[in-house]
Amino acid sequence: PGDIDQRLNLREIEQMVDQLNRLPSNKAQMELTPGKAVGGSEVLVRNTQQKPWRASLSRNNEGQRSTGEQMLNLGLEWDSPLGLADQLMLRGGHDVVSDHTQGSKNGVLFYNLPWGWWNFTYSYSESEYRSLAQANGFAFKQTGDSQNHQLRAERVVHRDATSKTSLNAGMAHLRTNNYIEDSRLAGSSNRLSEAQFGINHGRRLGNAFVNLDLGTQEGIGAFDAQDNGHPRPGQPVARYRKYSATLSYVQG
Repeated sequence: PGDIDQRLNLREIEQMVDQLNRLPSNKAQMELTPGKAVGGSEVLVRNTQQKPWRASLSRNNEGQRSTGEQMLNLGLEWDSPLGLADQLMLRGGHDVVSDHTQGSKNGVLFYNLPWGWWNFTYSYSESEYRSLAQANGFAFKQTGDSQNHQLRAERVVHRDATSKTSLNAGMAHLRTNNYIEDSRLAGSSNRLSEAQFGINHGRRLGNAFVNLDLGTQEGIGAFDAQDNGHPRPGQPVARYRKYSATLSYVQG
């Protein structure tokens, strides 16, 4: 974006087409045609656009018995609300039969903005529940809530005719609270912050596609996150470090 009268790079055009085709409403294709100047070429990007928004309403039994099995879900997706090939998603769910003893609800916000070789994403989710439990002939109230923020940036650092490599970095913050009769349970209520780093490499091999994704996540103290305290052996800690690796192979 913003480059005018600059020499065209074919990989940059391919990147633009990929960014456009992230959106379900786009079907962009690139064509090379003879240019007006001798030995020159023109790049045509044709895009068949569909409706830029999608709404959904559904009912299922994916809830828990203690908080309400029957769930009503509403979703809205909007492609390119700012005209920048960005995307906004809103989703929410609520139990169908709710009363003062049991119930649950949840909500999700997702926003993605591409910019050249970059891709920025922010997501937020929250949930609440309440239920009535029994033990030794006594009934007691259980309630809880959670909030999760996540921010991520990804950049393509190499691209050629058969492969693409990107680096990503992000940060997440999670808060959970659980109560019994309005008394907070310290053992299952947490404030965690996490730094995330990763690398992704995809490559075409003939008619197949191979993808390798490596990542690391580390618990940090940002945003008033809790510290380790004095955990016993085997208990979870807030200053953790974990690694992930995913290898996939798809035959065309």
